[in-house]
Amino acid sequence: MPLPTLTWRAFTPVTLSANTTVAILDAIYTNGTATVNYADGTPRPAPGTVGSTSWTWNRESPAGVTVSAYGSPPQPIAPDAMIPTTYIVAGASALPGSGPTMISPDANAINRLNLGMVKNPGAYTNWNASNPFTSGNFSGYGCVSPATTSITYVTLYMWECQEAWVAVLFNAGGTQGYVMGGGAFVAPNASGGGNAETDGRVYSFTTTGITQFIGNLWVSSISASVGPWRGTTAANGSRWYQFNAGAGTLRTIIRWANATAAAISATSTTPGGQFFYLPFFHVIDTVTGQYLGEMRQIGVTRAARTGQRWDNGGTIVAYILSSSSAANNECAALLY
Repeated sequence: MPLPTLTWRAFTPVTLSANTTVAILDAIYTNGTATVNYADGTPRPAPGTVGSTSWTWNRESPAGVTVSAYGSPPQPIAPDAMIPTTYIVAGASALPGSGPTMISPDANAINRLNLGMVKNPGAYTNWNASNPFTSGNFSGYGCVSPATTSITYVTLYMWECQEAWVAVLFNAGGTQGYVMGGGAFVAPNASGGGNAETDGRVYSFTTTGITQFIGNLWVSSISASVGPWRGTTAANGSRWYQFNAGAGTLRTIIRWANATAAAISATSTTPGGQFFYLPFFHVIDTVTGQYLGEMRQIGVTRAARTGQRWDNGGTIVAYILSSSSAANNECAALLY
């Protein structure tokens, strides 16, 4: 059965209350539990509503200090059903007594956020347990971004759809962005035989890592410029990990096809002067080169700024995720 079409929605950008992991985690949680309108003015359904875009989020806050926020997508409308998954963002200002489980070569550090995912999760325990849930396949964590002592985070942008979510943290000037996100981003090219889970999907998470913020050429030069949906095996590099179908092991994956910088410049349009949409076509295994599928309702358009909305004749087309919230740079379009 073909996978459903995803429809992305944007939260109103959040100005962080402080430059701390606690403030960032609380902002993610507050967005994820909100029942107010999305940024476009449409109501956000109650979290977890079947068939909706509204994820369910929880947090761990021992002694009132938040150390993790974890979210799960809603189930689709029957008879379709998704394997339960949860994505956990976590970090603290002091090292825990033990753990957490990190994906080599990344290492935990204070004042820094990590992201991981669990397939078929049991009950939540704590973020630094070998598995933060009582059962299920836990990926381990990858690093999201530099420590709050190294950069001043000011603004959080966040989007969600039926089966995935993405967030980006920016500095004061809007010139340094760090991405985290997870979900069923990829449509497998085939079912069965290790290509897809029993629900026809594959599940993954992505981060930009602690070495570099999103590069201005992250779309046109995958190999040379850091960005989301770009899995590397280098120390502290950008990450994109996918669960192997039917297993608890991971593979590192990456977008395969580039769009030329000239084709997606700030002046590029259709003959009629409109923005355009070019899908991120191919996803491959970074190590083996095996073809894995295509990205779902995330693609490329002309250079723009994070936070912008692409409208056409009064109809919302997409939201923009760029390397900057202040200038028109290479970007992804998350289809509405």
